[in-house]
Parts: sequence; C-alpha cells; structure tokens
Amino acid sequence: MTQNSFRVCFVFVVMVLLACPLSAIAQSGEKAATEEKKEVAAAEKTDTKAGKTADAKPKNAETASDADAAEKAPVTETESAGEDVAPDADPAADADAAAAATEEEDVAAESAVEASDEASAEPAPQTPEKQKTEATADASTKKQTEASAQTESDATSAQDVEVVVDPVSQSNFVAKGVPRTDRVVNILTTQTVRPGALVLTVDHRAHESFLSGEDAWFDYLGLDSGSLKIGIGLRLGLKDYLDFGLYRLSNGTDLFDVYEFDTKVRFLNQDEQFVNASLRIGASWFVQQDRDDASGFFSQLNVDRRLFGTLLIGAGFAFHTDSTNDRKMYEDKDPSAAVLGYAEWRPVRRFSLNAEMAANVAGYGSKFPIFAFSARFLTHRHSFALVVANSQYMNADGIVTNSWRAFDELVFGFQIVREFNLVD
Repeated sequence: MTQNSFRVCFVFVVMVLLACPLSAIAQSGEKAATEEKKEVAAAEKTDTKAGKTADAKPKNAETASDADAAEKAPVTETESAGEDVAPDADPAADADAAAAATEEEDVAAESAVEASDEASAEPAPQTPEKQKTEATADASTKKQTEASAQTESDATSAQDVEVVVDPVSQSNFVAKGVPRTDRVVNILTTQTVRPGALVLTVDHRAHESFLSGEDAWFDYLGLDSGSLKIGIGLRLGLKDYLDFGLYRLSNGTDLFDVYEFDTKVRFLNQDEQFVNASLRIGASWFVQQDRDDASGFFSQLNVDRRLFGTLLIGAGFAFHTDSTNDRKMYEDKDPSAAVLGYAEWRPVRRFSLNAEMAANVAGYGSKFPIFAFSARFLTHRHSFALVVANSQYMNADGIVTNSWRAFDELVFGFQIVREFNLVD
C-alpha cells in the first residue's frame, strides 16, 4: 500500500470514529427535546383543566365558608339556658352531600364547556345578503363556463368548415388534403385556388397521333416523335374568390413561345346565387427568335354548377385578340372567339373523368372544334391525369381557333398538378 493510500484510509477511519459519537449525541439531544415538548404539552393541558374547574366552583366555595362559620359561632344564651333546640346534623353526612353536589356541578360545567366549543365550531348561519351574493357568483361562473364551451365548439366548427361546406354540392369536390382542381383539361373552371396556396401545373402533348399504327409503338404514343409541346404554369390564391396565374407554352411545329398572365375573379357562388360564375382577363406575350415580339389580350366568362355532389357541368365564352395554332400564319392578326362546354364526373373523391370542347364561332378558326378527355387521379395535394385530345394547344390563344385534326388524329398527353401551402 502506498503512502497516499494509507493517508486516505487513516483519514476515513478517523472520520467514521468521529461521526459515531456525534450521531449518538445528536440522537440523545433530539430525544431530550421531544420529551421536553411532551412535558410542556401535558402541563398546558393540566392548567387548562384546572382553570375550567376553578371557574365552575364558586358556589361550592361559598357553601364551605358558611359551614366553617357555623361551626365556629359561639353558643347563644338560649342554648346555655337549656331550652329545647333541634339537634345538629351529622358532619360526615354533610361532607358527603357537599362532595356529591360538587361532583355534579363539575360534570355540568364540563358539559357546558363542550357545548360551547361545539357551538363555536359550527359555521355561523348565512345572512340573506350573503346567500344572494353567493348565488350571483355561482350563476356568473356557470355563464362563463357555458360561454367557454360555446367558443370551443365554434372554433372546432371553423376548423372543419372546408370539409363540410355545402356537403350536397361539393361532397366529392372539396375534401381535406384533396387539391382544388381549377381546370377540366385545358379550360379553366370558375374554381379559384385556395387563399395562400400555390398550384404548379405541368402539361405535355404529343405531336404525332397515337393512332398512327406501327409508329405509335416506336414513338411511345407520340411522346418520342419530337415537336412535343410542354406547358408550365403557376397560380397563386389571393382570396377565396380571387387568384393570379402565369403560364408558358413551348414552341412545337410553330417557332414561338407564349407567356400568359391573367387574373380570375369568381363573382357568383352557387351556395348563395344558385350557380358559380367567374371572369378571367389577361394578356399573351409571343416570343420568337429573330422576330419582333407580339402581344394580345384575352377574356373568358364561365358559368357552372355542381350537381349531386359528384357532377360538374359548365359553359363559357372565350375571346382573344391575337389567337394562334400550328396552321395560322405569323402575319395573320385576326382575333378569335369560341363557346366552351365542359363536364367533370367525380364518383369518388380520388378519381374523376373529364371532358371539354371549344368551338370557334367568330374570327380565325380551323375546321374541327377542339375537344379533350382525361382520367384524373387525385392524392394528397396532387393530381395526375392521362389526356387524349385533338390539339396540342393548351392556352388561351390556342383553344379558341379550332383544330385541323379529326377523330382519327388524336394525340396523347398528361397533366400533373401539385398544390403547395404558402400560408398555414
């Protein structure tokens, strides 16, 4: 064992030896203090009882004093003359009677003290004013509790409002986690984007028809054949009835890109005015390399209604000051106008079948109205649609000009929509 270890052990042993007597002394001191407290409590109890007994014995003391005085009184002349007098009572019997009376008075005094203590322990009777005050306080507390419960119930109802709003007309169109669909395929409906939400839309349309025989297999339904048109759009919800959007459509067989800016306001709501109605206005910017830029303006008026919670039917009118398609020449400045029709059937909240048509009625137009069909799958804040149409054009300036394609020249495409919450 090293020297340091020996020192540590020695110090530890000394501390243990010192701790034992100190512990014994502390225990004996605590025991003495406890006994002293018990003695003091017993003395106080004895003094209290003695005080009560002394208070209850004033009459006994007077009786005893009178008896002593009678014993010490001198013999009167009548007694000394030998007259007849009543014999004195037995002193022992008198003492026993006095003791019994004293004991009875002690018992009565103790009973009186106990009755007084019980009376002081009982609560004092409440006055009518105090009872009225307590009743008013209880009523106020009850009202506050009921108001708090009503507030919590209203808050819960407000959180669920998006799911339960108009359950008859929107049961399969509005649900928690399901994105709002503001378009059927290419035609925008009266629906606006949720306030504080941003919707990203990606569209693809092939140029070659998937009904072209062997070429459809090698061109992967036309998606590998080239001249593919791709549209990318963003829409931001400003109010429940107002949103803003921009959309870019790439060139294909034509040589220009189109940038589209618009705003849409819904001014009728079927929950209050029987039908939904919206007005969309915007501008198109045409960009082509080695040529001057061009621009045009457009507007679109839509009216639709949801029926049976599963069906949306709508119609509209669209106009553009400088419409385009893949057969219209750059120098052609004629405007175009078209009537619109669309329908969406959503048997369940996660799936829908969609159809739309745009038929040119004024200005520049090709031979066949534009129509499109899609099968849409909806998941949490997202939708994916497989599209069949007779036109590559998906923007405001292209859908009003008809198409040169008939039913045997249908093209394939798809559409992806993703909704993001910018504000909780």
